[in-house]
Amino acid sequence: IVELVPPGRRGAGTIRRHRVAMAGPHQAINAAVAAVTAERLSGLGYPVPPEAIDRGLGRARLPARIEAVPGNPLVVIDAAHNVASMQSLVETLAPALVPPRRRTLLFAASGDKQVEEMLVLAAGRFDHVVLTRFETNPRAAPIERLATACRAARLPRPHVADSPAAGLRLARSLAGRSGIVVVAGSFFLATEVHAAL
Repeated sequence: IVELVPPGRRGAGTIRRHRVAMAGPHQAINAAVAAVTAERLSGLGYPVPPEAIDRGLGRARLPARIEAVPGNPLVVIDAAHNVASMQSLVETLAPALVPPRRRTLLFAASGDKQVEEMLVLAAGRFDHVVLTRFETNPRAAPIERLATACRAARLPRPHVADSPAAGLRLARSLAGRSGIVVVAGSFFLATEVHAAL
């Protein structure tokens, strides 16, 4: 839920509350920006009814952005492909927001990304790591680089899968029925995991 105090009324006036469909503190910030923008447009002669703002924020979805796929285990697909998006992902999955359970990271990334820095952010947050390469784009980072980055980040010793589909099967097995599988590192990986699901 996002709460907004109208401009010029710091600490006074009506607080507007909007329920946001997308998960994560960063999405609450994005929703607040969108709601304030819509309200400012109304003040400039482009009316956006409050109900439209509520409806829009309550229905907005973005595939592969902390997208929960129900099941046993739960699969969370996020195309986190840079340091900022990986930071948002791990903050959203913090134990304070998501109850602790066995967590497995399924990871692949493009070779031109900050793989090492992204995996440092995952340190201490996963019980298992499965590394793979996406098959639809030749830019995939080599498994050896990903494994070296895992060791440097002090992540659990990674498992390796030949494909995203095989990686998903392995990650589900490692997570167990009550665990969670987090898919991250690339839009290409997210797309191939979607196809496997």
